[in-house]
Amino acid sequence: MIISSNNQALLICNIALSYIGLNSIISFEDTNKESSLCKFWYELSKIEVLSSYPFKSTIREISLKPIKNSSLNYDLSNLYQNYYILPKNCLEIISINGTNEYYNNHEIIACNFSPIIMRYIYKLEDNEIPINISKLIAIKLACNMSMALHNDTNFLNYILKRFDIEFKKIANLDAQKGNIRGVIKDVEEETSWILSRR
Repeated sequence: MIISSNNQALLICNIALSYIGLNSIISFEDTNKESSLCKFWYELSKIEVLSSYPFKSTIREISLKPIKNSSLNYDLSNLYQNYYILPKNCLEIISINGTNEYYNNHEIIACNFSPIIMRYIYKLEDNEIPINISKLIAIKLACNMSMALHNDTNFLNYILKRFDIEFKKIANLDAQKGNIRGVIKDVEEETSWILSRR
């Protein structure tokens, strides 16, 4: 079954709300406290989890061709020969041509390779998030919302400890899975992504 992006986000939010004893929601646009908290914290919590570890379902590889320096507001020509536009859905770069010899300011990549193969953490759409990572996002969301709601240090420590335990367990299981696979293509449009491990 394909879950719509919004329904998947609501499901994760309602799991998080159940962890901290709040009512479930049916929309991010409602004016109640729960909807407001989820609307504010959901995307941040999702990015925090996806950026925190190279889960195999989030790793992508892409081949990029250089652009002309004249199209940018940056000039690093004294250090680097080639410039590339960073894909919009890139959360973290893992490597460029298998190295970390590059400059990145979250808008452009500058390096001395041409072309490049970039390995990176991809920001999954809501309906692409696997169940195990959905659970982690829900716990992280509960952590963030509880910090905004509770002055109970014991409760917050409990939620944080639960996140740490689940994170280690899921990361260890993820590390035992196979490598990503796919065919690397020259990419000039955002739609030409490498598919992650199936």
